Amino acid sequence: MANRSSENEEKGRPAEAIGEFIHEVGDDLALVAAVPGEITYQTLHRFFGFVGDTTILLFQSLRKIVLGALPFRETITQMAVVGVNSIPIVIVTVAFSGMVLALYSAEQMVKWGIGSY
Repeated sequence: MANRSSENEEKGRPAEAIGEFIHEVGDDLALVAAVPGEITYQTLHRFFGFVGDTTILLFQSLRKIVLGALPFRETITQMAVVGVNSIPIVIVTVAFSGMVLALYSAEQMVKWGIGSY
């Protein structure tokens, strides 16, 4: 995973680098979903590599905020703006997740004779 960041810095295109990273993570998730119940060494390695890289990024960001490299007030403002602007997608995601859960629950209830479908 460390190779990705050095490759991305050489390209000098942060938007493309982020897009590639999201695409790779999506591929990893699709790989896990494609074979339910099968967790391979490579899958675990990629997952924990992603968690490790994310943790390193978190601590680097916190260090820069504490040391004053990033303005604290601007950081809080950006967090507030991004958080508020993400509410619509969160609502849509929760709504669809709730619909899927309700459908699955109804099917299971009918299967066990708890209700009618």
